[in-house]
Amino acid sequence: MAGEAQAPRRGLQRRPGLETGTHDAAAQASTLHVITDYSAGQGGAERMLTRYLRQTDFAKGRIVSLKGAAPQLYAESGSQANEVTALEARGPFGFAAGVVRLARLIAREQPAAVVCWMYHAHLAGTLAALVGGYRGPVIWNVRTSLDEPAALAPGTRLAIFLARMFRWRCDGTIFNSRRSCEQHVGIGYGRNPGVISNGVEPVASLPPPAWPPRRIGIVARFHPHKDYPTFLRAAARILADRPDATIVAAGAGVSLDNSAFAEAVRAAGLPADRLELHDELQDLSALYESLDLMVLSSRIEAFPNVLIEAMSRGVPCVTTDVGDAAEIVQGSGCVVAPRDANALAEAILRMLRLSRDEYLHRRAAAAEKVSSQYSIGAAAREYARFIRACVEMRAA
Repeated sequence: MAGEAQAPRRGLQRRPGLETGTHDAAAQASTLHVITDYSAGQGGAERMLTRYLRQTDFAKGRIVSLKGAAPQLYAESGSQANEVTALEARGPFGFAAGVVRLARLIAREQPAAVVCWMYHAHLAGTLAALVGGYRGPVIWNVRTSLDEPAALAPGTRLAIFLARMFRWRCDGTIFNSRRSCEQHVGIGYGRNPGVISNGVEPVASLPPPAWPPRRIGIVARFHPHKDYPTFLRAAARILADRPDATIVAAGAGVSLDNSAFAEAVRAAGLPADRLELHDELQDLSALYESLDLMVLSSRIEAFPNVLIEAMSRGVPCVTTDVGDAAEIVQGSGCVVAPRDANALAEAILRMLRLSRDEYLHRRAAAAEKVSSQYSIGAAAREYARFIRACVEMRAA
């Protein structure tokens, strides 16, 4: 199957005459978005779907979550006409029942397109389209990379394996990372690939810079893919070298009340009173603006939203080489290999030792890159064009 996959490209090839310059509200209005879980408030996929809903006119569309749905995400979508259905499809039997419910919904509503976000939704949405006799386009949206396949959960690996069996029913595959696109094309996952980078809303003005930089932050849920142990070991070294520094961490499960997180802090030799911890926050703006340096220690990512969210506010970043992270921070940040606490600490210290002029230059470069290359408006337009192209190709 891998030999049939097409080379990565930005967007989907379109037939001559296909409109590409404006939003098509009528075509987008009945788009059905199927997502694995719409209840993870800090998840990158959930945030991007919410941003797309806010940027484009999906007023009569529907979101179907295989698991739960968060009211705050629904409210943030900006359109009270967006319906959200939570199937609560958990476990093998729940998944099967969820596919049947989804098939009935698709057969009844006959959306212009079914867009499936993440692996389990790829499988569920495609099976439901087949069961429901749906003839419109099914589009897969891939939001992670295969940097470390063995680290993926067994259920995720199974979903990838099974979804590949039904790739023939996939009309187009959206990736948010060039590296992810290349990796998935290499294993024959999906069809008609296109890359659409994530985007953020513009920031009106940068917060005033602090000097010298002292506040070093990470924004990530407590999960093996985010590799907090590596970050915490690096943080211990930072505090030994720079006792005036503050380590800030925010995300679901990032609390000393979480015994696993507390044990990771203890194992790293970090005094708990040297950490500023925030559990899951709905609005990260103030936190980003309080930071002088942002760190990503992940083992697996495709396009880390937190990097461009911080950079848009002039916060330089140190990141592991995962997904498209190196491309994102090029010109303003530092990149190290994953799972190397010493290398991560050295990179952070190099950034803290920059001259004032060099630090301010990197702040400005970070903000300018996001403004020029990672606009949510441009990403939403590409997303709408991709869907329209798939609708046109299916109808031809």
